[in-house]
Amino acid sequence: MRPMEEVNSLINCLTSDEDIKQELWVHYLSGNAVESFASHLSKIRTEYSDDLELKKSIWQLINNPPSDKLMGILDNFTEFERSIICLLMLDLSIDKISIVKGINEVRIRQSIASIRYNTCWSVYGIKEESIG
Repeated sequence: MRPMEEVNSLINCLTSDEDIKQELWVHYLSGNAVESFASHLSKIRTEYSDDLELKKSIWQLINNPPSDKLMGILDNFTEFERSIICLLMLDLSIDKISIVKGINEVRIRQSIASIRYNTCWSVYGIKEESIG
């Protein structure tokens, strides 16, 4: 194990973000080598950027809520399909939805196809091309 001052100095050189520093300390104190900091830092930054993107999408939905027409359309879907629609509205990719729902991507794609071809879209005057 390296001296704490050396590890602290390395962590401080890698980032000024206190949350990320804490993540690196937890990583190190969990028995991981200092040499793994770069790959772990990359992983942390990816996770943080995903969180920030999701927060931005949620904020946009709060500032621009769905119309009453959309709320009526959602009544035509199962709770599972509504959750998929909401995650798509939050701009999550299929692979991220798969992770969130704990279901493989094939099942998510099947659900999206089911949503897309639901007859309710035509009832509300929405063409199939605008859904895809």
